[in-house]
Amino acid sequence: MLAEELAVDDHARTRFQEDGYWLGPQIFDAHQQEELVYAVDEVNAGRYETGREPMSRFWNPGDDPYALHKVDNAHWCNPVLAEAVINPHIGQLAAQLLNTPAVRLWHEQLLTKPAGGHESANVAWHQDYNYWRSSDRPQMLTAWVPLQEVNPEIGTMYFVKGSHKWGWHAEYSHFGRYDMAEQERVIRQYMPEDAEYETVPLNMQAGCVNFHHCLTLHGSGPNLAHRQHRRAIAIHIQGAACLWRKSAARARPLASPSRPDACLWRKTGDRADNHQCAQEMQRLGKNYGEKFQGAFWPELFSY
Repeated sequence: MLAEELAVDDHARTRFQEDGYWLGPQIFDAHQQEELVYAVDEVNAGRYETGREPMSRFWNPGDDPYALHKVDNAHWCNPVLAEAVINPHIGQLAAQLLNTPAVRLWHEQLLTKPAGGHESANVAWHQDYNYWRSSDRPQMLTAWVPLQEVNPEIGTMYFVKGSHKWGWHAEYSHFGRYDMAEQERVIRQYMPEDAEYETVPLNMQAGCVNFHHCLTLHGSGPNLAHRQHRRAIAIHIQGAACLWRKSAARARPLASPSRPDACLWRKTGDRADNHQCAQEMQRLGKNYGEKFQGAFWPELFSY
């Protein structure tokens, strides 16, 4: 796909702003999908082509085979995954949706939902920003790429339409729990009185990309297929520029200096301070108020 073919039109931008998600184009062809499936399975099995371990993993060989397999920053382990994750095409679309001239990786996850219909593969309703609040602003989104066709049977993602407008609330996130009906009951207690709880399934072709805002409530149930695992890459992206700048290729107006776009490190005083990105800032000797930038957060795209 050529970079000039990638653009977020007014309709797409409106849908993202109103709904909190937008289904984008196909990014990876059939051959690339096959390579990525193999790479995902290699990392899940603990085989790291680069010799470098992932940032963290929440499933290991020998654990419950029906539980969700989650690995963070697997792109450190495999060059095929690195090329897919540090992707300027995805970065360009993300920058347009966030209305910012530059974006960086926040971190990435491999999510494998095994076949068999077990609720231990559920991903509970949550807002991504609940875990990312060491960033001082929700200028962040996720690019979600399935490696096979997804539908409700295979455990696709569901969104609560427009929930990104509700703001952040601790009671909106239940990651690691299984009873999604009970989670919905709790969320309804805390959602705005005039809001509507409308869930929408994400049906997608393999290799396409969907973007959702970091405040959009989402989750997924079990994979009811008999044999087909559901593999997906979640590429978490942050706004990375403080001011708009003009490009010779594509002129952009300057933004107000009072509205910087870059995500800055802050102290939350709760468990969000334990996120790996916050720990890395501490290891680097950074100060609160500084940007998340450097090798840990590679640039995906800039105008």
